[in-house]
Amino acid sequence: MPGWCTREWARASWPRGRWCWRWAAPSAGEASGAPVPDDETPGSRPDGMLQLSVGYFCQGAGYIIIGTYLVVLAEPVFGATAAAVTWLVAGAATAPSPLLWSLVAARIGLRRALAVCYGLQVLGAVLAIFASAPVLLLAAAALFGATFMGVTMMTIGVGTQLGSPVAAAELTTWYSLGQITGPALVAAVLSGTIMGSFIVAAIVLAAGMALSLLGARAAQAR
Repeated sequence: MPGWCTREWARASWPRGRWCWRWAAPSAGEASGAPVPDDETPGSRPDGMLQLSVGYFCQGAGYIIIGTYLVVLAEPVFGATAAAVTWLVAGAATAPSPLLWSLVAARIGLRRALAVCYGLQVLGAVLAIFASAPVLLLAAAALFGATFMGVTMMTIGVGTQLGSPVAAAELTTWYSLGQITGPALVAAVLSGTIMGSFIVAAIVLAAGMALSLLGARAAQAR
């Protein structure tokens, strides 16, 4: 159609021809011979989106390992009230966290705020490894609650900065796959060993942090 859509066709069939003439006209970049950036090509992936997506997969896997085994870890310490105590502390830390991390990101920048949030989450997983004392266990629960919503919120913010129109959907898919994979991998490889589970969670979250910050750096460079 573009090859034979001429002014005569436009005059013969004005509504269709007018549409065809506009559609066939080259863009300003094509007319001038300037190259079209890769991230403007339909279906292309912005630079940094792959690293951010795989990092978010790691976040989903590490987060759910902690969420799955934290109560099990608390049971020898708190007995029958383990679940209530653990989730009360985690929930109390979660409630203000979106507002808190929004303020932190506005203050120091999104990339730095994401690094701090991830670092605290990894610290929480490490504390859980040594959580034989109640205070360490409560600190691990508080850090778990205070960080996972912040990481979620800021990672999607980075994806939006990268220019992906489907950032939230794509990242959520990777996160969901991580949530499925994390506990299954721990159960298969470590047979549900509690200490081993938290070691794996800490390593996976650290990897997620490194990859996500690479994505955030690409967003910052845009």
